[in-house]
Amino acid sequence: MQRTANWLLWTVVIVIVMLAGLNWNTLFAPAPVNLMIAQFDAPLGLIMLSLSGTLIALFFFTTLRNQIGSLLETKRMNKEIRRLQGEEGSLASRELATLREQIQTQITPLQPIMLPPVELPVDRP
Repeated sequence: MQRTANWLLWTVVIVIVMLAGLNWNTLFAPAPVNLMIAQFDAPLGLIMLSLSGTLIALFFFTTLRNQIGSLLETKRMNKEIRRLQGEEGSLASRELATLREQIQTQITPLQPIMLPPVELPVDRP
């Protein structure tokens, strides 16, 4: 989706630049501009082209700001995941130590009942 939006935006920018280049003389032709307060003659095409450029620049900066925010949020979440995985690993090692102690306390009373360990002869050359 993001890639499609980028291609579409670049296509619009290229079309605007091509049309401006092909109609450069028309863009600079003076025309009456009415601002409801005052009326004057100015190149209306240049004004419209400037407004289009401003809107495109604002869109680029907004997209860039969103991308940077997304990257910072991803970095923060990765750091949090690493921290939680470290805590989870230490918790697992503590649980293993507790389990080992419990098994040891349960086996100790059973050792006298169990058969003595068989020692295998060691071959000496």
